Amino acid sequence: MDAFAGSKICRALHLGLAPCARRPGSRTLALAACAALPVLCGLYPKWVFVGGRESLFLRPEDLVVLFLGLFALGQGRLRPTPIDSRVLCFFLVCGLSIIVGVSRGTLPRPVFSLLYLFRLLEYVVVGYVTLNIIRSDRDAAALVRSMVYATAATAVFGIVERIVPYTHDALGDAFYYRIYERGLYSRDANHVAALLVFGASITFGMAMLIREPWPCVGLYAVTGVALVAIVLTYSRGAYLATAAAGVLLIALSPSRWRTLVILVALGLVVLALAPDDVSRRLASIGSAWLGEDVSMSGRMTHYQLALQIFADYPLLGAGLASQPRVFYENFYMLLLADTGILGFSAFTLLVAGLVWAAIDLYRSASPPWIRGFAAGYLAGLLGLLVDGCAIVVFLLSRVATPFWYLSGILLWLHHAHRGDRGVSPRDA
Repeated sequence: MDAFAGSKICRALHLGLAPCARRPGSRTLALAACAALPVLCGLYPKWVFVGGRESLFLRPEDLVVLFLGLFALGQGRLRPTPIDSRVLCFFLVCGLSIIVGVSRGTLPRPVFSLLYLFRLLEYVVVGYVTLNIIRSDRDAAALVRSMVYATAATAVFGIVERIVPYTHDALGDAFYYRIYERGLYSRDANHVAALLVFGASITFGMAMLIREPWPCVGLYAVTGVALVAIVLTYSRGAYLATAAAGVLLIALSPSRWRTLVILVALGLVVLALAPDDVSRRLASIGSAWLGEDVSMSGRMTHYQLALQIFADYPLLGAGLASQPRVFYENFYMLLLADTGILGFSAFTLLVAGLVWAAIDLYRSASPPWIRGFAAGYLAGLLGLLVDGCAIVVFLLSRVATPFWYLSGILLWLHHAHRGDRGVSPRDA
């Protein structure tokens, strides 16, 4: 597919950048930059450049994505994927919701709406650039390893923060100290917890299916460290997401009883190491979903307003970013209120396309690590969908960038290994 046909501007950019993109070593540099993305998402700070009720952030990975996008323009061609039409449909609906919202006066900040649209586009560009940088199974494995390393490093950082905290003052919360809220992070505990759920799911999925003992032990160790960090975030949404991912991993495992025993053992060890107040946090999940929790009661008020906005504008909503994203703290309420039933449906179709690709890869691929990656991707995606009830998970750069990064890997592997059941893997 020629992604730039009919666009004189893109063709001019392609002609100008092609010599740089085709120089010896340029693809290796692009692959290294791509591999750095999950590490940057997990460990580097974000800089606020527009404050107020709704802040905009610049993060180091934004610069990396810009470089990778220019590299892709230099290459000039993008591989077709099973989700191309679904991605296009989603962005058309989001753009249309902005246009309609501005025309009827329901978007008080159209500039912010456009910036949100560009941010969503940046996330998807990560997936397409990752897909087009990969040339072999070896490249794909290197990028997956980077996600495993990023998961381990981010989890270790959080555990060290808990051992040597930034402050010893009780913060008036129901728990003593919540990691990923200070220092490098700006109240990011829920966001990093979602990232760790996805990373731990990928890691455990591969450990569940590979046969080599030492890599398997290493992957289980990374999963255990990630689980400890997830517990220390005190994120109830992440707790439920982890449980959902674990159930799906058991269902996908060829040895379900073995996987169940390993997950239960990991869970018991993690809970044994956890502070006493974690049990109180776990016990509060029930009261939160019943609306008896203070934080949840405030959210319920916002949910009611979101449903009222959806009732007033059912097709396209009030327009993308009609309210600050922190207003909703629920991705599905945001979709319904901002983009209506058309936006919700377009997103559902997009996710369904990724799920289909992952299931097809899990069923058809020969290498165990690839089947494990597909299983972990499905479990991690389920976890993110569950966590979407508590945070706007697919709008958060710490989560959305690694998600689309891994989606790009998934789509390349699906293209390379579809139908190769019993055939040796392609390694061009």
